[in-house]
Amino acid sequence: MAIGNVAKVDGLAKASILDINGLTVPSDAVTPPLDTYTGAAAGYSVRLLRTAYTGSCMRVREDGGNTETDIGFDSNGHLDTAAIASHCGANNGFIRYWYDQSGNAVDAGQATAGSQPQIYNGTAVITENGKPAMSEWYDNQAILIASFGTTYNDVHVFSVTNDAGGTGVLGYVVSGNTGSNFRMARNFSGSDIWLYDGAQAFSTTSEATGQALISSTNETTPTAFFNGSSRSFNNTLNGNGMSGAYIGRHPSLTSGGMRGTIQEIIIFSAHQSSTNRTGIETNINDYFSIF
Repeated sequence: MAIGNVAKVDGLAKASILDINGLTVPSDAVTPPLDTYTGAAAGYSVRLLRTAYTGSCMRVREDGGNTETDIGFDSNGHLDTAAIASHCGANNGFIRYWYDQSGNAVDAGQATAGSQPQIYNGTAVITENGKPAMSEWYDNQAILIASFGTTYNDVHVFSVTNDAGGTGVLGYVVSGNTGSNFRMARNFSGSDIWLYDGAQAFSTTSEATGQALISSTNETTPTAFFNGSSRSFNNTLNGNGMSGAYIGRHPSLTSGGMRGTIQEIIIFSAHQSSTNRTGIETNINDYFSIF
């Protein structure tokens, strides 16, 4: 087993061990991003996003007896996968709530059992590149975000997703709850980033499917970065805002769900500066090791 995958040695947490026989032990000590970059409207992740947040990460339902329990974080700020395994056992596990860590209590929830994204497969927690991942494989799956309470006219979204849908499949990562709200999807017409807010624009660069960090804004001239690299678009947008949203699904279509995984969504209610964007993307990449 690689040292990077070892949590403890002789009872000591990896973060407390500097080296083994002179070989440096990698640390998981990545500062929660919302400690440094404030003002998030909502934040969902499989890691702790804000040190001051003391709530749970998600609420998980096991499909044997349909019991639910809140799942928190371990001592290193990761989703407590051992607690999920203990709760689910040989049953599948699904997300009832994905809790907002921004401090705004915009918790994302799905009451319909058949529409809840999966987190545990009866044997182990689902992962992507070694980190837990919410699996979105069916068109009817979605996590509804409660209304923000106001319309954010200037949104900046950061996401960690893996779209396995293939060329021509439109997989929504984040979608506003009305037809003209801002939304972002992956893999549309051979391109990998698709934005909409009453007008549509898609990236002129085709990307391979796989885990990716995408950040984008709802500006009239679309701005998006794929794994830290800027992407241009074929059209302008209307610059409309977002008053609420779905994760992993368009709110009114019977198709268009993500066919892959989602690990982190952070929504800011203001456009982030170039310095902030770079810093946030670096923080995300340091944790998920995407590129």
